[in-house]
Amino acid sequence: MLGINVENNFSIAQHVQRLVAASTQSVYAMRVLRTRGLDDDALQHIFRATVVARLTYAASTWRGLTKVPDCKRINSVLYHARRHGVTRQTSRRSTSYVTLLTMNYLVEL
Repeated sequence: MLGINVENNFSIAQHVQRLVAASTQSVYAMRVLRTRGLDDDALQHIFRATVVARLTYAASTWRGLTKVPDCKRINSVLYHARRHGVTRQTSRRSTSYVTLLTMNYLVEL
């Protein structure tokens, strides 16, 4: 699949590291936009179009190869996005990597 890095031992740690780095940069940019006065609905659309799209791209091909540290890295991006007000949580349960991949997260937004 284009853009998916799977190593010889079927590890995707490098791929997850790249996803997290790019997503973290996007979240930072959205934080700046938020401080400049962009409204919450627009931030939600930008978050879904950039971060969620990036994290879910071809996830069905690599999600079975994720290990606990990989999931924690991805969850940290979602946690920081919520903490900095880039995305809102609409339900009581915590948004995590697993709910993101099952697409429940996209419905909640």
